[in-house]
Amino acid sequence: MDSNQVFVNDLKDNIIRSDLELKTLIKDILDCNTTNEDLNYLISCVSQRIRSHKKSIDDLLKATKELPNVSVKKSLDSEIDGFRNQLEANSMALRKAIASSQKSISTKTREQLLGLDSTTGGSTQSSLRQRNTSTVNSQVLATKSTAITDNLKTVSRLLASQVTQSEHTLQTLVSSSATVTETGEEFKSMANLIVHSRKLLTKYGRREVTDKVLIIIALMFFFGCVLYVMTKRVYWKY
Repeated sequence: MDSNQVFVNDLKDNIIRSDLELKTLIKDILDCNTTNEDLNYLISCVSQRIRSHKKSIDDLLKATKELPNVSVKKSLDSEIDGFRNQLEANSMALRKAIASSQKSISTKTREQLLGLDSTTGGSTQSSLRQRNTSTVNSQVLATKSTAITDNLKTVSRLLASQVTQSEHTLQTLVSSSATVTETGEEFKSMANLIVHSRKLLTKYGRREVTDKVLIIIALMFFFGCVLYVMTKRVYWKY
């Protein structure tokens, strides 16, 4: 097994491990219902893992192009498509997990605030606490909305980067297909030229045989004429 094949196998193992780690982090986000700080930390970890995962897939694609075996390259291309589909599915699961976790944290915070309000006594204090709770809720909701927007922007950027990479890969495949088609047309032109050259050589071969026959006939006629003239002169003398 050559060094390129070993490198490709290592990349495949790394991608599989990275996919499992990514799924674990997404599950942690789905189960997170503590604070926004914890959630943002998990989202940051997932973002780094996604970037590393994409880089490993790109490295595998580059290494595959350098392999000499065509059948192995086709098999690896199929596996790379599968890895990309897994990454896209993980991205969708990540967005759902973020939304679910944000909802859980928001619900938990609201319940805690309402619980504090139910323990207070007195109509005046209750009214003040209700106003304060409303203000706090508005601030909390605004903060959470901002955090959700930032998280969705991060995921959108990752998805946009993945789409751009897919477009680049598609353009590379189209260019390779055009090159193969052009090479095939050149081979067809060369084949037609070879067939035409063969016909010309065959024609010239027949022409050479015909010329030889004509030369022999001409020589026979010439020597016949010479013999005839000499015979006439000899008979004329006698």
